[in-house]
Amino acid sequence: MVTFQRHIPLLFLLVLPLSGAFICEDYRDCQTLLQFKKGIISDPFGHLQAWNIANPFCNWTGVTCHQYHQNRVIALELIDMHLQGIISPLLSNLSLLTNLSLQNNRFHGEIPSSFGKLSELVYLNISDNNLQGEIPASLQGCQSLKSIDLDYNNLSGVIPEEIGRMKNLRVLALSENNLTGSIPSNLSNLTELTQLELAVNYFTGSIPPQLGALRKLEIFYLHINFLTGPIPAAISNCTALRKISLIENLLSGEIPLELGSKLQNLEKFYAWNNRLSGKIPVTLSNLSRLILLDLSFNNLEGEVPPELGMLKNLENLCLHANYLGNSSGNSSLTFLTSLTNCSFLKKLNLRSCLFSGNLPASVGALSKDLSFLDLRSNCITGNIPESIGNLSSLVYLNLSDNFLTGPIPASLGRLGQLQRLNLYRNRISGSIPNEMGQMANLGLLNLGANLISGPIPPSLGNLSQLRYLYLSQNTLSGKFPIELTQCTLLMLLDLSYNSVNGSIPVRIGLLSNLAFSLILSNNNFEGQIPETIGKLISVQAIDFSKNKFSGTIPTPIGGCISLVYLNLSHNRLGGPIPRSLKLITNLEGLDLAHNELNGTIPIWIGDERMIKNLNLSYNRLSGEIPTTGMLSNFNRSSFLGNVGLCGGSASIGFPPCEVQKLTHKIRKRVWYAMIAIGVIGMLLLAAIFVYCFFRKDDEKPDDVMLTTFSAQCGTCTYTQRELEIATDGFHDTCLLGRGSFGSVFKAITDNGNTTVAVKVLHGDIKYGQGIEVSAKGDIYSFGVMLLEMVTRKRPTSNMFTDGLDLRQWVRYALPDHILDVVDITLKQEANLGGQNDTVGSLHRLEQCCIQMLDLAMMCTDDNPQNRPTASSVVQIGRTGEDADAPLSSTSSAFAVLGVQPTCSAAELKAAFRAKVKQFHPDVNRTGEGSDTMIRRVIQAYEMLSNYSRSEIIESADLSVGVGNFICSECLDPFENPECEAFDLFVNEILCVGKGCPYSCVTRAPHAFSFASTGTARATSQGHGEDYQVQLAVGQCPRSCIHYVTPSQRIILEELLDSILEVPYDISAEADFLYSLIVKAKFENNRYQKPKKQPKASTQNVDWF
Repeated sequence: MVTFQRHIPLLFLLVLPLSGAFICEDYRDCQTLLQFKKGIISDPFGHLQAWNIANPFCNWTGVTCHQYHQNRVIALELIDMHLQGIISPLLSNLSLLTNLSLQNNRFHGEIPSSFGKLSELVYLNISDNNLQGEIPASLQGCQSLKSIDLDYNNLSGVIPEEIGRMKNLRVLALSENNLTGSIPSNLSNLTELTQLELAVNYFTGSIPPQLGALRKLEIFYLHINFLTGPIPAAISNCTALRKISLIENLLSGEIPLELGSKLQNLEKFYAWNNRLSGKIPVTLSNLSRLILLDLSFNNLEGEVPPELGMLKNLENLCLHANYLGNSSGNSSLTFLTSLTNCSFLKKLNLRSCLFSGNLPASVGALSKDLSFLDLRSNCITGNIPESIGNLSSLVYLNLSDNFLTGPIPASLGRLGQLQRLNLYRNRISGSIPNEMGQMANLGLLNLGANLISGPIPPSLGNLSQLRYLYLSQNTLSGKFPIELTQCTLLMLLDLSYNSVNGSIPVRIGLLSNLAFSLILSNNNFEGQIPETIGKLISVQAIDFSKNKFSGTIPTPIGGCISLVYLNLSHNRLGGPIPRSLKLITNLEGLDLAHNELNGTIPIWIGDERMIKNLNLSYNRLSGEIPTTGMLSNFNRSSFLGNVGLCGGSASIGFPPCEVQKLTHKIRKRVWYAMIAIGVIGMLLLAAIFVYCFFRKDDEKPDDVMLTTFSAQCGTCTYTQRELEIATDGFHDTCLLGRGSFGSVFKAITDNGNTTVAVKVLHGDIKYGQGIEVSAKGDIYSFGVMLLEMVTRKRPTSNMFTDGLDLRQWVRYALPDHILDVVDITLKQEANLGGQNDTVGSLHRLEQCCIQMLDLAMMCTDDNPQNRPTASSVVQIGRTGEDADAPLSSTSSAFAVLGVQPTCSAAELKAAFRAKVKQFHPDVNRTGEGSDTMIRRVIQAYEMLSNYSRSEIIESADLSVGVGNFICSECLDPFENPECEAFDLFVNEILCVGKGCPYSCVTRAPHAFSFASTGTARATSQGHGEDYQVQLAVGQCPRSCIHYVTPSQRIILEELLDSILEVPYDISAEADFLYSLIVKAKFENNRYQKPKKQPKASTQNVDWF
């Protein structure tokens, strides 16, 4: 920008009149400037205070007058003065004006069209204002103009064709506006142009090849527009070009070879985030002055030309987010060796490509000035070379999301300038080298999701600048090193999913700068949580879940006043929920499930300002659930497993406290009955032992008696009449013992050759073979007792005639008419306890009775071998399910699958699949009940479908955890992909959403859309060969879109939905999601199609 100075000759001053005051009205330029000042409404720094008639206007701030033409303004320069107002059109009266510079102010309104009258104007700069409207075509009248700078305004419309006739223009800068339309091809007439800046607008169409006529052009900026088509080869005729920026357009096709052949002056070439394809031209190696080459976020493929090593002046090379590399099995990183010739290289970004093979040792011979090296999200294998420790200037090193193996090289400790080291999600093994404690400037260390073992080295406590430490998902052991508390600048610490044991050091309170999270979940920590935890006043998330912590929740935890998420679940914590948690006013997520907490639920938890996600399930809490505030909005799962809880809102579904007392009474009776049965069994054993010991000598010897029994009575059956004869009509002389539920008689049959014990239970005859007491008989007795307790009917009741017995009567009522057989007293008590919710109380009573009577039907099965064992009865009493016992009826099978008896075959199959997925080990990660429920589901489906068990069960595999078999639909799809991976899954935890500049929704709207959360989500599948979808996946800047199989996608989506319900993606579930994605990526790459394809048929096709 030219600034004109004022040089007034002394002779000229001598001829000025020595008398008379300056009168502004006598000078047109002075009047014009005063009119311009009137348009300014704000001058916060008083720059124009001197603009008054008391001072000659040639002395005013920013005004320059002609050296020879008295009182004629030639320059008006008011730069960066924060002036606000409009630009007066009367400035066109300054007919000798050559320089108008008003940049970096707050002028608004339109550019006056009268400026076209300024025929002497050479420099026009009104950039960085708030000007609106269109570029006036009248500027064509300013034929002396050499520079137009209108950058950083809100100008709209198209570039006037008239601009292309201003042949003296050398600079045309229109960037950062709202201009539309295409780039005029007649700009090629501006042959003196050296700088053309049209970036950050809304230009469409192609780049005019006619612009190749601009032989003097040095700066060419077209970035962030909507330009399409190829890069014109004719641009290579602009041989003076030094900088080209085509960033973030829709350009396609290959990079012209001519660019590398002719543009010998090119220093910087930006072309990232387009749709360029093909290979990187070898001719680019001819650009000897090139210092920056950025071709990232395109669709380039093939090998990186090793000839790029000829670019001696190269400082920045960015090729990330392309399809570069190969799949032939050979290393595609050999070009790194040639880059060792680029002695000025400072930045090398090769992430998110397809590079494979080993990282060559030559990487350690790269430039001594290299400060940035990013190779993440590739398929690199092998060890990290020791030579990497030679890159002494490295500040950033990222090798995450690869398949690296072997140990962490100790040479990394020599990287004293390194600030960020990320080795996340590889297969690195061995221990953490002590030398890593020597990286004095390290601020981030991420070694998560590897196979690292051994203790955490105390030397990490020397990393005084460390802010972020991720060591999760490894096999680390040992104790929490107290030296880590010396890293007082730590803002995040994640040790989850390891085997770290011992207690948390009391000095944990020294980490007062923890501002994000402290995650120690899924380890073997034990002991009490130290009270010094309350000193972490800035931490936002604490997760100590799935450890062995005991004692009480420390009261000082209320000092963590910034907490938003607290998870202490799956420990052994007891005592009440501390009132001090009320002090944490920002707490939104609280998970205390699976502990031994007692007492009542505090009312403050329902404060509307506080907790939004609550889990208090499976503790020993008691009393009434409060209904104040947010507590009325929590669902039933928040309180399950606390047998002492009752009441609460209707939506929670807990019985009123009166019904809870009734349920407790019934359970108490059940346990008393089970104890009584046990006592009876013991008495029977004692009685038979006494009988055998004191029997008469004239009876046959034991061995004969036993042999006779074993040989003849193994399967014999007796009628009631035969038993009456054998016991002399059940006479007291044959009585062996009498209990609360029946009597035991000795029966001699087969002409004295066989002796059996006969149990008479309320009139029913139950016998055991030989002199042994049948445990299955006790189970039968227990079942009858359950039937009596619920129905209040005896098996000997007069209502049971014509072959109908108590068991049949109950079986006919299960499950839809169960209340018809329930005792009237129980129903009346439920009605009284229900108060305003009679229907709900009866429903709860009905469900309870169905469970108890279903158990009774199993225990009274006609075949003793089908009855559950005593241990199974106890399990059923707790969980309501028995995997080993057969279902008692089809009604029970329908209940297990959760369908109506009128359902179709398709609905039955869908319900079966849903239940299998629900209890699949990859979804039900705790494993609690998975084995039992999958067995139960398979039994139900076998009973109701036409498929045999051999058709449902495909193969045996003890490792799956489903007993001695697995369901063919339960095979782990992350270990054994069922097909090629063509389905789409978006990891919404990482997705930028609508703010992403490389949105997959924009690129492939037929396959993606925005979810209600603002993140992207796959809405359509079956696009495996779709090129636009492939581009969307390949160009995702955060690598959050993945190709998976249908089964993998179902599990990942269900897991993702559960994660999105909690406030933080730093939860254990999120880490598990990441590990599944990595696992799927690896196994899907190894998937091979079966050699023999089955014959095509639409019959029995499993569309799942």
